[in-house]
Amino acid sequence: MPKPPQSGITTLSALNAQHLDALHKSGVTERAIELLAIISTDWVQGVGVAAAEFRRDHRRDAVVLRSLEERRFIAGNGALPYVPEFSAFCATLVARKRIAVSLFGEMKLVIKRALELLHKEPLRTQVRLDEFTAQYPLSPLTFPAVKLLGTASLGIYLSSDNGVSLIQFSEETLKGKKLLDYISGYLSMITLSANGERTSSQPTGRELNTFSIDKLQLVADAHEKADRALSQWNRAPDTAISSAKSALEATLKFIAHAEGLPMSGAITLPQLLTLCRPVCGLGSDPSHKIGRSVASLCTEIAEARNVLGDSHGKSPVAPVPTRSEARFIVGVALHLSDCLLDRYDAHRMTSEIPRKLK
Repeated sequence: MPKPPQSGITTLSALNAQHLDALHKSGVTERAIELLAIISTDWVQGVGVAAAEFRRDHRRDAVVLRSLEERRFIAGNGALPYVPEFSAFCATLVARKRIAVSLFGEMKLVIKRALELLHKEPLRTQVRLDEFTAQYPLSPLTFPAVKLLGTASLGIYLSSDNGVSLIQFSEETLKGKKLLDYISGYLSMITLSANGERTSSQPTGRELNTFSIDKLQLVADAHEKADRALSQWNRAPDTAISSAKSALEATLKFIAHAEGLPMSGAITLPQLLTLCRPVCGLGSDPSHKIGRSVASLCTEIAEARNVLGDSHGKSPVAPVPTRSEARFIVGVALHLSDCLLDRYDAHRMTSEIPRKLK
């Protein structure tokens, strides 16, 4: 496998923005990703059913499963449970499936430990599993993470000698320093079109000058509202302002739901931001400067929508927003939505403890 280019990708949102649309164009549908997540979760938890039985239980998805097998996303010989390949992990990672995000966290720990051992003893090619996990306690995700890394040509493999589990290294392990870039390059390879040409990576969302909403694709409601805001700011400024506020609200509700944070039906935009600040790396105390600035923006956007938006009945003398005002409010709200998703991903993926699986 050729060495992937340095893509500069640093967050899961950026990874998703670059590849989710390409995965769909290459035939990796949302249903296929759902099946991959089910298979991966069962595989990690050790409750996987035989591949033949899984196909029988998902008769309606027979064509999808056959395609995933042929493209080496999953492997199974009928009598054994399906096993996800590294490409399956990549597809579920860009779709933010909890199982993949958890595995990604464990992979980073495995690579970090491997690089520490290589730095200490560069000529040592293998260690016992108990020594490998001396500083990083064994978790239910360790074996799956190492097995997936073993299928990714990253130079880390799990083997055994007389019943003793060993972790093996090779010079390729150093690639693990750029795991996100490596995943990016791998995904680029699996999103080739049928004639061997690379699929287009041009932005698919409507733009406001150079602004793109591609990173909001995974939050369906936010993406829909953002697209509406971008298409209406020039023709219906009041509609655009309401839609932009709704997109920001949907983004925060997505984050709150993903974290299991309590929400009431009447929760306001500023209250949502207060709820999500800790998991977006924005602190929770008034002294956090960036958090305070973001809170102020959310309050102003909510008030702008109440005064200038089209969601409430208006009096004949109510102010009418100009296109320039709508353009400004839409840009701030959608950029803020994008920023919050990035901060949430960065906060989540830098955690040393993988999340509890679904």
